[in-house]
Amino acid sequence: LSCPSDIITNNDPSLCGAIVTYNLPTAEDNCEVSSIQIINGWESGTLFEVGTTIVTYQATDIHGNSAQCSFNVTVIDNESP
Repeated sequence: LSCPSDIITNNDPSLCGAIVTYNLPTAEDNCEVSSIQIINGWESGTLFEVGTTIVTYQATDIHGNSAQCSFNVTVIDNESP
């Protein structure tokens, strides 16, 4: 299972967060991958609040074997009051 690299971005104007889009994890298996699902954090294209969010995905093959990978999404508030 391969996750994207960590993401660091500034907040979107007038928001206390940012809409963050990332490439979905990919997985390969000697048999067949039955699912890749998010188990922690937010999906790509959603609002991430200021701070660091750990995003974790899990891939499972047809025999029930699984693997996880994680990456950080950090949103920095750079907007003055």
